[in-house]
Amino acid sequence: MRKLSRQAQAQLSISTGIAYEAISNIRTTRAFGAETKEHE
Repeated sequence: MRKLSRQAQAQLSISTGIAYEAISNIRTTRAFGAETKEHE
């Protein structure tokens, strides 16, 4: 049971990292989009 718990925790950690990176990239993309609008 502990092994499964550790594996689940590891997978959750990986998934959380990927989600955080994706959200950060969305924010960065929006920031660049807003910056482009300011220049126009």
